[in-house]
Amino acid sequence: MLLPPNEHSLQLHLPPVLPGSVAAKCDSILAQEPESATEKAFHDAQQLYHDGKLPEALTAFQQFETQYKLSASVPQAIYLQGWCWAGLHRYQEAIDTFVRLIKADPAAPIIPQAILQEAECFQASKNYPKAIDLYRQFETQYPQHKLMLGAMLGEAWALLRQNDLKASKVVVQRIRSQFPDDTEASVGTLLILGQISTTEKNYDDAEKVYQQLAASHHPRAAQGLYLAGEAMFEARRYTNAIAYYERFLSTSEAVPAVRALIAFRIATCYYDLQSFARARDNFTAYLQQYPTDERMPDGLFRLGRSYFQLSQNTNDPTTVHENLTNAVKSYELIRSKFPKSGLVPEVTFQLGYLYAYLGAEGIDRSVTSFQEFVNRWPDNQLVPEALYQIARNEAVRSHFDAAIRAYRRLIDKYPNHDLTPFAVQEIAAVYDAVGNDMFRKERFAQARDAFQKSLALDPKDPRTTSLARFGFAEACLRLNRLDDAEKAFNQVLTADPQNTAAQLDLAKVYLAQANSSTNAKAVDLLNKIMASSKGESASEAAFLLGNYFFNLRDNEKENKKTALPYYLRVALLTSGPRGEEASFRSGQCHQVLGNTDAARSAFQAYLRRFPAGRFSGNAQQELAVLPASPPQS
Repeated sequence: MLLPPNEHSLQLHLPPVLPGSVAAKCDSILAQEPESATEKAFHDAQQLYHDGKLPEALTAFQQFETQYKLSASVPQAIYLQGWCWAGLHRYQEAIDTFVRLIKADPAAPIIPQAILQEAECFQASKNYPKAIDLYRQFETQYPQHKLMLGAMLGEAWALLRQNDLKASKVVVQRIRSQFPDDTEASVGTLLILGQISTTEKNYDDAEKVYQQLAASHHPRAAQGLYLAGEAMFEARRYTNAIAYYERFLSTSEAVPAVRALIAFRIATCYYDLQSFARARDNFTAYLQQYPTDERMPDGLFRLGRSYFQLSQNTNDPTTVHENLTNAVKSYELIRSKFPKSGLVPEVTFQLGYLYAYLGAEGIDRSVTSFQEFVNRWPDNQLVPEALYQIARNEAVRSHFDAAIRAYRRLIDKYPNHDLTPFAVQEIAAVYDAVGNDMFRKERFAQARDAFQKSLALDPKDPRTTSLARFGFAEACLRLNRLDDAEKAFNQVLTADPQNTAAQLDLAKVYLAQANSSTNAKAVDLLNKIMASSKGESASEAAFLLGNYFFNLRDNEKENKKTALPYYLRVALLTSGPRGEEASFRSGQCHQVLGNTDAARSAFQAYLRRFPAGRFSGNAQQELAVLPASPPQS
């Protein structure tokens, strides 16, 4: 009888054509033909069938039927043609052959077997209602036939496969009642009941049934271990499934296809148990032992995932890199060896991430993988995420135009996607990055335009708008667009009153506007910064105040006197360009104030600190014109 309806169970059955109890053998008593040639032709065809040469056997039986039309062996020849078609999985041709036989010679001894084989073919082609009708026809017409058990088991399986579990159980009870001491009936009904329990998700009952089968002395006892493993696998009791699979392998001479399936299942169990090291080892062994197995793409995919998970479970950079590299190799093998696999789109997408995880060395291939995914599968639901990752990677490698294009495509084509708000924020950040890059290159107009685009994109994001508005204001300041700069800096300070950088730049704007009102604002603001800040900000504020008072033309002595303490503070605390200039300017302030000795000391101190400085020549000239110091008494 057919095994439980999963894609692998048929591999465990021995009959060479249709698995089932309808194993009508081909060694029926032949009619005694006087012609030896007729007998030889039939036996030769029969031998081809027994040797597994089904196409050749089919041709031989067809030729026999044509050549020896009056032979008593013709019904058997037609019957075996049906078996050949079935063995080639040409079930409709097999059905047509059995029907032709039944119509041509309804009284032939082989007709009961033909009816059952026709039912088997309908069941194999998933036409369960027709199969059930034929099984029941057989049971009604031949209630005492030796193949009655096979017919009833066939009916129970067909009912199960069309999901009529209740009716299938009824037939099972009839079988047990009618064949109480029959071993084949016991084994057959156990298989059906186990599958019914599995279908109903009563996995404990299924396990008990299969354990009962495994404990028997029947040749198919080991099959109970396999099916128990399958039930536990479906129940996600992976540890139990592994134990059953391993027991089955140790007690059964399973065919290679079944061993390949079980090797794959065991590796999958370890994967689902998140035992990724053992999953890696088992998938690797499976792929090495069964390189032509149909599940190889899935094995490579799970092997790649196992390597990736292992990369996430360690902090050792070398181990992380090794595992990520192996994951990439597994995925690339799928793409190269199985280009038509349904896994290729997902693999291409995942490779984008894997290459990105490899860092700088993989960033180019990451973009290439995501871009290939977008181009080849434009309707895939993961395209927005791929576009988002393309944009981020392009921004990382400073390909700002490409990043902006990818973000724009995501925003325009998928306005309601979950990633779109983030894309809006990040494209604004890219424009900020472009602005900063242009600013560093002193391309201030382009920097201003980039910051302006950033502001237009996401005006409600305070973090993004603050940075963009500050950059815009700075660019305007450098372009001497003072009114625009003033407005922008004030907007920054409205959102962040303690932003010292904006305060300093706003003071520069006021100073550049150069009128009494703005000058007063600048002085107040710079003094406020000095009082509330430390370090570079306070130093720059003091320096700006020193320069402001130093350069005032009216009331020169008073202004130089005011500038002096600012310069002294900068010279004392700062050693960069501002500290150098403040050191020199303090000498000039002393000189204007008539503090000759203090001026001399200041210029000499400047030359000691900055012997090749920007003002060293000026300092030497100033020293040369200073009156000589009076002699010491």
